[in-house]
Amino acid sequence: MHGKIRTKAELGLQKARVAVYGGLIFATWNIDGPSFDEFLGDAKWYYDMLWCRTTKGMEVLGPPQRFMIRANWKTACEQGASDGFHAVTLHRWLAEVGPYAKKPSTEGAGEDLTPEMYGVEVWTDHGHTMRCIDQNRKIRRLTGKDPSKMTVEEKLTVLPPPGLTPEMVPDLFKNLSKEQLAVLASSPPQVGNFFPNGLFEFIYLPMADGKVMGAMALHAYVPMGPEKLMFMNWILAEKDTPPEVKAQMLRVSCQLLGTSGMVEQDDSDTWPHQTIVAKGAMGQNITLKYQAMYETGKPEGWPGPGHVGSGFTKDDTNWAFWKYWYELMMADK
Repeated sequence: MHGKIRTKAELGLQKARVAVYGGLIFATWNIDGPSFDEFLGDAKWYYDMLWCRTTKGMEVLGPPQRFMIRANWKTACEQGASDGFHAVTLHRWLAEVGPYAKKPSTEGAGEDLTPEMYGVEVWTDHGHTMRCIDQNRKIRRLTGKDPSKMTVEEKLTVLPPPGLTPEMVPDLFKNLSKEQLAVLASSPPQVGNFFPNGLFEFIYLPMADGKVMGAMALHAYVPMGPEKLMFMNWILAEKDTPPEVKAQMLRVSCQLLGTSGMVEQDDSDTWPHQTIVAKGAMGQNITLKYQAMYETGKPEGWPGPGHVGSGFTKDDTNWAFWKYWYELMMADK
């Protein structure tokens, strides 16, 4: 009102509610909503294995990469919600080149990613999801031993989590519970999302020399309009990781998961086509089909919380994303 001095409360910028977790900063305008721990819910038990596993924590290897994509931001987020099916088709080349094809095993003669699609999938009521991929096949290939007869420490030393060296494994035992360590050694979370628009990748990459290199990245799909999103990519490493390993991780992560990376070129080329097709004469009247709610249940002895399914990948995680999105869209102000 002209001629009246306004109070600071009336003139100041709106303040977001902020939480810091594992070195990541989260903010929300929903001041009266659930606490950050409530929002993470059962997912935190698994996220701690990634973001809070070492004493010194993580760091970012350089500034984030950014580029614009002409697509609806939810096309990226749905895939980020632990979609396994797209990997065996969109990323099929991963099995046709490199070590996957060069080293046939008793599990198949290469050129087949379907064994990677077996594991455990976790989702929560707040739309967080993750795919926990079976590591026993990799351990068997690397050692020739039966993983069921190896200790958790032996398995973690043979195949450390992405970004760790064998010398760093003892630090895991200082920060994680016995149950978390067991999951990390057998079926660790490798791909998943922070609802609604964050994607993490903690993946094991077979190299030409037979060794396994870790790649760690965090993506954010930032809405810039109904048909435009900004792809942001941070490449990560543990602070204690040796410099030469960090350099290798940065190179490999950029080659695969960066803005010009081979994997991300597949994904970012597909999302605009999805956006276009969804507006077509047929697309506007077709209901998407999800193979969800299979209720396969937890594997025997699985210690982690949340909604858990096992076996070959399904659509339960994607469906969890959409269910919570719908719940938010239909909620009162």
